[in-house]
Amino acid sequence: EEFSNTIMAVDNEKIFLFLDNNIETYRINSGALNWKSTFGDKNTNIVTTYFSHNKHIYYIKKNVPDVTSFYYKEKLSGKTKDLNAFKKASKYRLVAMDKRNAKITLDVPINIPGESEVIWMGVKNNKIFIQSMVQNKMSVSVYDIIVGDLLWEISHNVSSFYTSYDVKPAFYNGNLLLPLDSTIKYIDESGNTIGVYNDEEWVNIYFFNENSIQNNTMLFIIDDFGYEYVRVDLDKFTKMDGGSIDIENLNQIYLIKNIFIEVSSS
Repeated sequence: EEFSNTIMAVDNEKIFLFLDNNIETYRINSGALNWKSTFGDKNTNIVTTYFSHNKHIYYIKKNVPDVTSFYYKEKLSGKTKDLNAFKKASKYRLVAMDKRNAKITLDVPINIPGESEVIWMGVKNNKIFIQSMVQNKMSVSVYDIIVGDLLWEISHNVSSFYTSYDVKPAFYNGNLLLPLDSTIKYIDESGNTIGVYNDEEWVNIYFFNENSIQNNTMLFIIDDFGYEYVRVDLDKFTKMDGGSIDIENLNQIYLIKNIFIEVSSS
């Protein structure tokens, strides 16, 4: 309860707790504390992590201005506080940390506006992929995993409901599958669109994430006068099959080995 931003992650050996500007790791077989690490001040916290790498934890931290100092002049003059200016003054940084000893191997600023929300992060082929949103503009930025240089960036306008659904990018053959409102784009390692899958009758894609990729197919849920699943051959980028699916709560859907699992209050 004492922390505002908390994330828990697990690999084969350790449990990682991200608590505001603190990181704690525990051995998974005994619960014994392995190491602790602190970064930044009370105005810094972790917003998202990637921990599936064998040797490193990759995370994004955000530093926001001190509220009292930032609005000091406004308080003296009686002016209205500029909330947008406060958000824009926030800064994001990309960090890589050794899982064994908490040694920082990369800590660089990234080109994401302070008013943006970081919604996804992935690592593939020595590149770090970061998805962010500001208003109705969604962007994917790609950085070099060694030095943190920006390699390329793409942006798309999406609906205000985009972040309400479980739609996250996924990888296939080293390329990126990027779900939009009613379209899935296939993007190569240089940021070029090499394929698009959509249907004029679709209203929305409601479910798409890394578990949607099964061997050489992708499986996702759309709205077409009711929820339907669609399975696509990724090599041919053509529809294989699909059909209606009975779902109550899209936010409690999980896909494991081509099986949809729904968790509900009943």
